[in-house]
This record gives sequence, C-alpha cells and structure tokens, in this order.
Amino acid sequence: MWVTDRGSCAAESMNEAYPNPLDPGTVPNPHCGPDLGRRSRQVLGVYLPRRRRSGATESDPNPPLARIPEPYSLRYMRDQKDRAQYDTPATDAWNPWRPDEAMKMLAGVRAPWCVAGGWALDLWHGKQTRPHVDLEIAILRPHFPLFRSQLADFKCYVASGGKVSALALGSIPEPGRHQIRILDEAIQSWRMDIFLEPGDSLTWAFRRDETIRHPRSQMIATTGEGVPYLKPEGVLLYKAKAAHAKDEGDFRACAPLLQPSARAWLRDALSRAHPGHPWIGNLQ
Repeated sequence: MWVTDRGSCAAESMNEAYPNPLDPGTVPNPHCGPDLGRRSRQVLGVYLPRRRRSGATESDPNPPLARIPEPYSLRYMRDQKDRAQYDTPATDAWNPWRPDEAMKMLAGVRAPWCVAGGWALDLWHGKQTRPHVDLEIAILRPHFPLFRSQLADFKCYVASGGKVSALALGSIPEPGRHQIRILDEAIQSWRMDIFLEPGDSLTWAFRRDETIRHPRSQMIATTGEGVPYLKPEGVLLYKAKAAHAKDEGDFRACAPLLQPSARAWLRDALSRAHPGHPWIGNLQ
C-alpha cells in the first residue's frame, strides 16, 4: 500500500519500504542515494506530491496509471485533423461533369481553357468511345484565381501523390503543384480536375518540358457546341508517360486518324520528352 501524505515521516518510510517499480521517482538508484524518491520530487525548491494512482488496493498496489488529460490545444488539433479527413471524400469519389456542363459552369470566365485527357479525345472523335471516371481541363497558371472565383460555390483541393489537401481561400498552389480538384460538398463528390499549365494566350507549352511549344491556335480546337479541347497530339503526349491500358487504347484509336502534320509533331515531341518510346515507331 502506498501512503501519499507527504507531511508524514511514517508515510515516507512506508513508501520507501514498498516502492512503486513503475514510478521513476521511487525506484532506488545507486548513483543518487537511497532518498531518490524525496529528491526527485523536488523541482527548483518546490516540493511536489507523489502522484497518486487511482484504484490502488492492498491486493493490487500497482494499478495502471490513470490517463493524463490531453492538453486542449493538442486535442483541438487532433479533432480538426480528424474532421478534415472525415469531410474529404475518397480520392475516387467522382461524379464528374460532362464537358458541356463544365462549359456552362465556366461561362463567366474570360480566360482560355480547354478540356484535356480522355474526354478531349472523344470530343475530337465526335462521340464518346469509352467511359470516363473524371473530367480534366487545362488553364494557364496565372489565371487560376479567375476560375476559383467562378467556382466559388465549390471547394478546391490540391491533388498530389495520390492524396488531396484543402486549398485555403485566397491561396494559390505552390510551384510544382499543378492539379486542383473541385469538390461539390452538397453531394460529397469530385466534379473536375483543373491542371495549371505554362505558356500564354498565344503559345501552348508542355508542362513536363516547356521547351516543347506550339502555337495555341494549332493545339486547341472547339466543338460545334463551343467546347474547347486539346487536340490529340497534345493529349497523347501527356498520356505517353504512364501509358496504362486505357492510354494504349486511346493511342490505337487516334494514331491512324491523325493528320500527317500532327503525326510528325507528336513523333518529334515524343522523341524529345520520351526518347525510345514505343509509340514513336507507330507514328512513322
């Protein structure tokens, strides 16, 4: 049994006779003398009481230490982190807009943009050739605040390395972060990815190698309904890096239909960005 009345010499003697092996303040230390328990509880001359273990009995003098209350600031930070994780849907929780729906959402923006990725190829084909789990558009990096203002009813997240993190209001993505995901909180689903690109209103530039450039007017086309999209040579240049099964299928569907000038441009761009890529031989 431990006695915690620090005003009693008998109490101290009993505590020394039955030391708590888990309390460093009562474990004898040959280098510090036998009265370690008393001395170790003195801090700058202030005598601290021995910590009492709730639930101690004669049959069980060593119950586990009661949980020390967590500081409010740490608890708040943890709760906020848990809340953010809970409020953010899974990265594959997509309910994407179609390109014509995205055009309506962006009708008030006076800055160039275009549909990219698989949807751009289908706009070029003039029909949907396969399912699309997402929607990607490309904009010029300096114009991001204009698009965010237009999409003020939605939340923006920075996507990188398979994870997403909320982008604070008024903030812009750090250099090297180029993928912005648009969240519709009402349905807890992602609506669109916005890719921040280099170049300017007259020049299209490849984000992964900005020396690969082309007049923007020759890289962007428009559907009969007015939806702008990146032409296949630009889309396939981006897809060449990963070349998943769907990307291989997209290449096989597009390559034979490319104009000679587009085939030549893509072949040259692939040779510079991905020397030795197997698609290069299929573009001869």
